[in-house]
Amino acid sequence: MFGYVKVYKDELKIKEYNLFKAYYCGLCKALGKRFGLLTRLGLSFDMTFLAFMLSSANDSGIEIKKERCIAHVSKRPVVKNNEIINYTADMSIVLAYYKLLDDIKDDLSLKAIFAILAYVLPMRRVRKTRRAEVEVIKENLNKLSKLEKENCDDLDQVAHCFANILKKLFTPSFLPKNDDMASLGYHLGRWIYIIDAFADRKKDKKAKTYNPINTSKISKEIIEQSLGYTLYTIGEYAKKISHKNEEIVSNIIYLGLRNTQDRVMNNESV
Repeated sequence: MFGYVKVYKDELKIKEYNLFKAYYCGLCKALGKRFGLLTRLGLSFDMTFLAFMLSSANDSGIEIKKERCIAHVSKRPVVKNNEIINYTADMSIVLAYYKLLDDIKDDLSLKAIFAILAYVLPMRRVRKTRRAEVEVIKENLNKLSKLEKENCDDLDQVAHCFANILKKLFTPSFLPKNDDMASLGYHLGRWIYIIDAFADRKKDKKAKTYNPINTSKISKEIIEQSLGYTLYTIGEYAKKISHKNEEIVSNIIYLGLRNTQDRVMNNESV
């Protein structure tokens, strides 16, 4: 969906990287099995991190098996379907569906029109089984859409809407309430929204479409300071959460996100 949350591979042990990839492959397999092959196009490392973080912070056991897939001939480690993987697959469907719907509303994208067909029936299924999560996502996307139409120049206000979405995703209804996880999700959502807006600012300015970075006219220096503080806050909440696989979580939060931020702020591809 987003593509901003990644491991920093150069500083990760091979066995740790393979474990994270096993979650990525497990999520991919779950999407294909539950909703059809085309929905795998909505796969992202961001949602893999959600599955990984939820699994690492809870006592749910995981099963890993080596399997083949369409993309790879050789067998690779795959986290088998469990409640968290299935939940993350469902949320991937919801975010992909609303993203495509937004693309259609914005510019009648033919690509989005054809792509959304693969998500219509899966979305109906998820809406029935994940009602609480879907309602929070829909409510905040509607608020975000309203602010965009009003050409809102308050970056924090629009980022707050997307932050609330990830806050809910990181506290699914079937797991015990965890305020620290909710706060981590909130600040990660804020960081993703602002990073994405900064990355798209030139394209949106040229297309004359809404972008809170352009509307607010906040300086690059202020945005960098804000993002830096948000990264710090994410790290502080991560420290409070008792979780397995601390090396991978720390790698993503302290190195992966920072590397992504540096590349975006320097106008490099991520």
